[in-house]
Amino acid sequence: MGRIIGIDLSGIGPRAAVLRNGRAEAIPGSISEPMSAAQLLAALKSQAERYLGGPVDGAVIAVSAMLNEVQRERIRAAAGEAGLQIVRLISAPAAAALHYAWERGHPEGKYLAVHMGATETDMAVIELGDKVVEVLAVDGTDRWGAAGSHGGTAAMEADLRRMVRDTLQEAGLARSELAGLIPSGDGQCVFAMMDTLRDAAGCHPVTGTEPEESAVFGAAIRGGVLDGEVRGILLLDATAYTLGVEAAGGVYARLIERNTALPTRHSEVFSNYADGQTSMEVAVVQGESDKPEENTLIGRFVVSGFATGPKGKAQVEVALDLDADGRVSIDVREPDGKEGRPLTVTKKRGPVAVKPPEPPKKAPKPQAAPAPPKEAPRPKAPSAPKPKEVPRPEGDGRLEAVLKLLPVYDSLSRAVLYETDQARRQGSEAILKQYRTILADMGVTAIETVGRTFDPKLHDAQSHVTDPRYGPNVIVRELEAGFLMDGKVIRFAKVQVAN
Repeated sequence: MGRIIGIDLSGIGPRAAVLRNGRAEAIPGSISEPMSAAQLLAALKSQAERYLGGPVDGAVIAVSAMLNEVQRERIRAAAGEAGLQIVRLISAPAAAALHYAWERGHPEGKYLAVHMGATETDMAVIELGDKVVEVLAVDGTDRWGAAGSHGGTAAMEADLRRMVRDTLQEAGLARSELAGLIPSGDGQCVFAMMDTLRDAAGCHPVTGTEPEESAVFGAAIRGGVLDGEVRGILLLDATAYTLGVEAAGGVYARLIERNTALPTRHSEVFSNYADGQTSMEVAVVQGESDKPEENTLIGRFVVSGFATGPKGKAQVEVALDLDADGRVSIDVREPDGKEGRPLTVTKKRGPVAVKPPEPPKKAPKPQAAPAPPKEAPRPKAPSAPKPKEVPRPEGDGRLEAVLKLLPVYDSLSRAVLYETDQARRQGSEAILKQYRTILADMGVTAIETVGRTFDPKLHDAQSHVTDPRYGPNVIVRELEAGFLMDGKVIRFAKVQVAN
């Protein structure tokens, strides 16, 4: 099996690195002549293979945090043309934070990562925990970057201050809670603006890493995770944009809000706008404007084959998935309680993946399925007028309560796993057992992982490893627990899978 390398395409000049023997190494060689993205990635792949003396199968690519799904899909397509079979995208600020955490022995605290590329600036509030790097909030602008901005301007300084303020507000933090600044990107530009950043954030830059190496070295470390060389470090990125669908009447139905932790899945039930309607059009859009047409269209589909009925009665559940890599997929079915009617989803435009329909389930229905809405929001139907969206009803509150309990459950699980003091570990185990009982009483069950065959409907593969104890496509390790509520996935299990 070939190696997985790290590549930095975040804007200050393409570069590559690899993790070997626990250290990130830059791959020698420079590229100066103009070339397409596919040619550039192929050249970096070739340099890495010469340096390593063996094949390179994939890459973790550091990119601007603010690239939308259309732009990310172009990079994935270019990587495929370059012969890179395994491709993961990582935001440059998250990559820099991962490198800092790796080099400094996994310090704990909340940090502001600032990355300055050639034409853009990205910021992210990132929490470093016990071998966990979690993006809490992200912001960015393409107004400023290293090109032509050395020394700074009053307008650039004002934008940077606003971005620091907004990113902290999105993360729900005060300046006093930051442990430091993690700079990356063009070093000259970063340090030219450091006084402004330090004053806006109220903290000092960290030491021990070089800004121009941080993103590519972080990508190489993430590649080491996928290669199996690195164990026990988890990166939880966040989506930079809101994701939703265009509902009837030109309403933006927001399914996944910006700064939601990845991976995630959200769904909404839509109803027919007219008597006897058997198809509807679904437009998936990404952005913050309340007007769908002002956002980025990333996919358009026609859904057909659902049960006919009078206006407002026939229903279709539309689910959007964002995986750990930020890739969007759509899943369309009739709501729970229906008999698994096969639907046809025809792509008209865009890079969004369509999940294949599941066969009808023979398992018993959940005991307490929520009642369907009286009239759900209605997506547009082809060549038809658009009635206004009807707000969806509130749930019974269990899901919200469970989602508040899960971070505590995760912290206790990590304490049991890594705590070396026996008394403290036993105390954590006792509390964790109580939490499991509480979750079970709320209808929540854990998703089975180790030793089970990988199932994309239940599991999220964070990496693939070679393990002689297990056969192909069998889960070898659980990185984060996943859960079902009343038989429905509320959080996918993050796992390692055998090759």
